[in-house]
Amino acid sequence: VTQLFAIDVFHHLPNVMVKKYVDEFYQVLEEGGKILILDHYPVKEQTKIMGKILLTFDRGKYIRDKQTLMTFFDKKFIGEKTYDFYAAGCRDYALVLRKKRKVKETFL
Repeated sequence: VTQLFAIDVFHHLPNVMVKKYVDEFYQVLEEGGKILILDHYPVKEQTKIMGKILLTFDRGKYIRDKQTLMTFFDKKFIGEKTYDFYAAGCRDYALVLRKKRKVKETFL
């Protein structure tokens, strides 16, 4: 697998599940493989009233900003790019992550 997409998923998952997904993504992606993650900014960071309303009633109980979500990935993936955008009135973000190379052990 060279690419994975996770669109509006992580705001529905508790921290323990996010960690499991990170481990699974790392296992299935080839070296240098990429992940594209799209998700919402928290309600307090929404700049339009529609985003505030929609996310107030969203069933996702774990809405995280992009920096917080990235902390789950930073040991196994490199953040290549981030984007901010609006979709259906919500302020959202995209993360493009690349799988880090495995460090080969050398014995002296």
